[in-house]
Amino acid sequence: MLAAAENNDFITTSRPVLLVWDELTRHLKHPVGFGLRETTVYFPISPKLMMIGKFEPVKESGVLDSAMVAMINGLHGIYSPQYLISKNPSATVRINSELIQFKDLAAAFQKLKSE
Repeated sequence: MLAAAENNDFITTSRPVLLVWDELTRHLKHPVGFGLRETTVYFPISPKLMMIGKFEPVKESGVLDSAMVAMINGLHGIYSPQYLISKNPSATVRINSELIQFKDLAAAFQKLKSE
């Protein structure tokens, strides 16, 4: 499906294809792989467009609110931490329960490391 960002921008990373279990606790038990049910593939096309794929039927394309975009951005930060790239320094990323602007990510990750 094609998802559009409503009031936020998608970020990308040094590894733009993100494959995750739908239930994140499964990451601790089983490795994720292409073609498995209950997994989702995220691929940012532009700051405002994201391809989201599943290995089962999907919903129609739609618009994602800022919180959903921040959650997807946070997943990219967790699973591809080498380089995070954003055109917009005001783009938000969800880290734990906080929404953090892209320009403040370095400070946020330092704070997480110290906790």
